Amino acid sequence: MNLMEKKEQSIHNRARDLVFESPELVEAGARSLAKEFRLRDCAIDVLLKAQDGALVVVEVNTRKPEYAAWQVKKYCETIRQTALDIFDKQLESRGYVVMPEEWKREKHEMISQLQESLKSYKNIPECVITNVINKFKSEFFPSTVEESGFLVQVRYL
Repeated sequence: MNLMEKKEQSIHNRARDLVFESPELVEAGARSLAKEFRLRDCAIDVLLKAQDGALVVVEVNTRKPEYAAWQVKKYCETIRQTALDIFDKQLESRGYVVMPEEWKREKHEMISQLQESLKSYKNIPECVITNVINKFKSEFFPSTVEESGFLVQVRYL
């Protein structure tokens, strides 16, 4: 594992542990059930139980929320199918992608640098720069991600 991968793993582990210790940061009233929960071919970062009884899958990601959304969808589907196979029972589940604060800070710094760089060009109108920056912010910091019709909430911790 190279230095960058070690840094990402460390950030990932801190965020995972924070969610496990304080599940209300992800969903009010939730309680922690497991960390690195293995189920079939899945390793769920954090598994929570919501106040309404639903299982809540939390995937910590250090790249882009979209990268983890398909995992969350797959994990929720696996939980539902396993409950049906074993208990012959429908089980409600939903998921979140958690993006660590360090990741968000790095992206904000990158956007600030881009904004300063664009401002150095005198022929680019301020409204164009604002539109470009807002587009980057909406791409980098979505509040939800849709994966094949499955809506995944995104939390930044």
